[in-house]
Parts: sequence; C-alpha cells; structure tokens
Amino acid sequence: MISFAAAHGSDELTPLDLVRRATDAVLRREGGSLLQYGSSDGYPPLKRYLQGRMRRDGMAVELDELLITNGCQQSLDLVRRSLVAPGDVVVCENPTYTGLWNVFDTPGIRLVGAPVTSEGMDLDFVSAALEQSKVKLIFASPNFQNPTGRSMPLASRKRLLELAEKFQVPVVEDDIYGVLAYNGRELAPLKALDASGLVIYLNSFSKVGFSGLRVGWIAASRRVVERLTAAKQRADLHTNLLGQAVLEELGRRGWLDKHIRKLKKLYAHKLSVLGGSLERHFPPEAKVHYPDGGMAVWVELPGGMDAAEILVKARDRHVLFAPSRYFYFQNPRHNAFRLCFTAVTDERIVEGIRILGELLREEVRRAAAGKRQRTASSEVALV
Repeated sequence: MISFAAAHGSDELTPLDLVRRATDAVLRREGGSLLQYGSSDGYPPLKRYLQGRMRRDGMAVELDELLITNGCQQSLDLVRRSLVAPGDVVVCENPTYTGLWNVFDTPGIRLVGAPVTSEGMDLDFVSAALEQSKVKLIFASPNFQNPTGRSMPLASRKRLLELAEKFQVPVVEDDIYGVLAYNGRELAPLKALDASGLVIYLNSFSKVGFSGLRVGWIAASRRVVERLTAAKQRADLHTNLLGQAVLEELGRRGWLDKHIRKLKKLYAHKLSVLGGSLERHFPPEAKVHYPDGGMAVWVELPGGMDAAEILVKARDRHVLFAPSRYFYFQNPRHNAFRLCFTAVTDERIVEGIRILGELLREEVRRAAAGKRQRTASSEVALV
C-alpha cells in the first residue's frame, strides 16, 4: 500500500546514531536520576535550551513561562481542561487538525469554524464571531496549516493579534510545522509579534523526527502556565525525563539543528518530486495548492466530486490519501483531499501519483459525462 494519508516523518533520516550518542552522554552524566520522578513543568536544562531557541526566533520568554508536555496533543488537552468550560465559545480553523476538534468535542463547548482562505484563517469571519459572541479562545495555525498548507501573511498575523487585543481573547498558536519552511523565509510566529501577552504558543519535536519521544512545549503568560502545569500534574505528573534529557543534549550540541537542516532539504526534494508527478499525471481539473513548507499538499477537485468515494477506489489500487471531510467539523466539503509526502520514498511517490492520476482522470470523465447527460435530459421539450 502506498500511503499519502498520515503526516509522518521519513524513515530515511531517522537519527538513531545521534540518539544513541545523546542517550549515552546523559546517562553517564546524570545516571539513575533520569529514571526518577521530575518536575511537572519540565526538565530544567531542556527549558533553558527552549528559552534560548525561542529567543533566537524572536520570542522573549522566561523559564516560568514554559511548560514541557507530552507533545502538542497533550498541550491541546491541557488548554481545554484548564481554560475552557461548558458554555464557552471557541473559534478555530475549519478544516483543521482532527485531533483539535476531537479534544474540544465536549458537551457544552461550542466550536465555531472559521473558513480557511488562500491567506489562512478568514479574519473577517473571526471579527464577526468576536462581535457576535463572547469568545473564550481562538485557535490558529499561521504556518502551513493542517490540512491545507496555507500560511498567513504578516499583515494577517498582525490583524489577528489586533482583534485578540481589542476583545481580550487569547490566541492558541499551533506552530508544529513552522520549522519546516523550505524556501528559507520563515515568517515570525504570532508569539514573536505579541505585545499583549495573549498568545499561548504550542510546539513539539514530533515533526522533526522524534514523534515517539512525545515531547512538546507550551509558552504562555506566567498565570496561564501555572494553571496548565497544575492540570498536567493531575494528569500524569510530568513528561518522561530521559526523553527530555536526550532532546536537550541533541539541541545543546547542535546536532538537532544539523538534523533539521538535512530533514528540510530531504522534504523539499520530496515536495519537488511530488510536484513533478502531479503536473505529469493529475488532470487539469484538479487544483493543487503547493505550500512553502510542512508535510502535505491540498488538492481540490471539481464540485460534485467526493474524495471519500474516490478513496474507496484508490484503496483497491493500493493507494491511500486523506479526504477533506475528515478535517471538517462544520459544513464539510467533500471535493478535496490531503496528500502527505514526507514518509513516502521517491519511487513510491512517483508510482502512487501515477496510479491516483489515472483514477482521477477516469472520475473526471465520468463526472463530465454525467453532467452532459443531466443537461441533455433537462433540455427535452415537454409536450
């Protein structure tokens, strides 16, 4: 099976040797203490490393404004547990990451979906929602939004922060894909532009090759971090110390940055291979959005076509993708799908897109024939 369905990293650059060296180093230095209980807010050396990394990226944070978590999924859950109650209104992108709306699919919480445009979250919609309801939180993914790959331009980022400040509504920023920018022009995260302290920043090591370690972090105001830390302590005490120590070692020695540079080069190459195959094999009716980073491209089909139905036929030909309906929690669109390319070898990208392209051409012809038949039927004179 050739799967473009999941946003997984490549096995071609798994940094096993670096992880072995880092693990050996931290165990020799700290011994069995890494197998004991630790602080709920995180391993202090890792927090210091992340503080330096974030400051390098324009985000001035203090150590007590950082919380280490078991990845972004737990970060989302802690935000819901700590900051949202029944009766609250939460605005987020629609379509969005399914793990987000699964977390907030809780009785009494009202999710409001803002459409995603070519420039990211529709801010006119957000503005209207803020005017009409008492919104508790806004969720945004300004860099390579999942699933569409869209990014917010700088002016839109500033406008979103202006709206947040005007209505005093915190913005939860998911920047898990931000580091995977392939053209060298990384836009400033919302957190770097935030003068009011309203941004709650989420990130993780998962998309750069360490998803199995389950280590992420939250950066927010001291007051918010205190509440989130209390919720984490109740949930699982703390994130595993050994994984935190290994990642800190990788970061401090510069091995992590070196690995990320290699990963970005590999993924940019894979995106190029995918793009060439899409242009060669996909019908012109399929509109492909090519992102400047991240792990996926977004494909829109003509109206009336159903990507989920096409997936059933694609599975019979041993190819998988993620239909758009999976990512909508309101007003679902059926005629689009996500293709994740990072975990697929070059050869399988080429073969998978060739197979999928043949199927899509068949489906486009079938849809066009059906439309012509319906048009002809409607033109029959009634006597």
